[in-house]
Amino acid sequence: MKKFFTIAALAATMCGAVQAQENTVQALYVAGATGTEVNGQVLGNWDIANAVEVKLTDGKFVLKLKNFSTVGISAAKTSIWGEWNDNLVTFFGAVELVNSDLGTPFPLGGPGKDNGGGNLTAPWTADEWTVEIAGDLSTITFNTTTPGPDARPLDEVHLLGDAPIGWSPLDEYKFENEEGTKVFWLDIPQDKAIAGPIKNLNIILNGSWDTWWSGATKPLVFNEPQMWIWGANTEVGDYVIPAGTSYWGTIRFVRPFLGETAEVTMYTEIVPHKTETVSTGIEALLTDEDATPEYFTLQGLRVASPQQGQIYIVRQGSKVSKVYYR
Repeated sequence: MKKFFTIAALAATMCGAVQAQENTVQALYVAGATGTEVNGQVLGNWDIANAVEVKLTDGKFVLKLKNFSTVGISAAKTSIWGEWNDNLVTFFGAVELVNSDLGTPFPLGGPGKDNGGGNLTAPWTADEWTVEIAGDLSTITFNTTTPGPDARPLDEVHLLGDAPIGWSPLDEYKFENEEGTKVFWLDIPQDKAIAGPIKNLNIILNGSWDTWWSGATKPLVFNEPQMWIWGANTEVGDYVIPAGTSYWGTIRFVRPFLGETAEVTMYTEIVPHKTETVSTGIEALLTDEDATPEYFTLQGLRVASPQQGQIYIVRQGSKVSKVYYR
């Protein structure tokens, strides 16, 4: 019996190995702006039909890039843009790199738009870049002899979305950085509450759609950390803020240096802008027993006008309860 299990386990391991081998991408295809040079070949203007093929060699893909600003790297050899884009692989936030990051493997996203697929941007202008991508497409490493910045630039973070927020970075929806951290805060006061229906809500970095996030679920979850997806619109559910509801309070955004997701907490109160005092601040806001009742849906969305026959979460001062509204 033990031999049987041993053989079965070995067979399963071999099958897994065969499957893994079958799933290994054997070549990547690179396209970009006119004049970009990839491994000695000069590119046409985003001519994906004649993209430069880079074969897997010694467990990695090696790209020697000259005149490099932005390229697309796809796991699909195709002339169809939809297929090309769906198989893109990309580095998260290449523009953030500094000198000390050279030679360090960083997470790679894709292929597939759900994994953050997008074009690859040069960290800074250099005579030549050597870019190594792991054979399993898990990491990417940059190297160059051209010096770059020693310090990362300060970030600007904005909330963008459907009206009334809008799709241009506005000071009204600009986050405040908690000094010395990657934490950002944005207050939405009650007199400027965001009223539903809101279908799309994003957080964008430095005014560029190269780096942005959206909530993983609709409607949004409130008063607890949630993971927002990098570079992908939320497809589950209809609205982040449904009709008849509104949001006001403080948004806390934890900016990852690299990675696919960011941590966002949307408090339903205005809270202190210090990580270590948030919980204390919330408790202080809830101590008034004579406070006006506040109504929320079961998903945590604030309701301005509760309707008869509906179940709501009711908060009054420090007391929170579930009620059937009559």
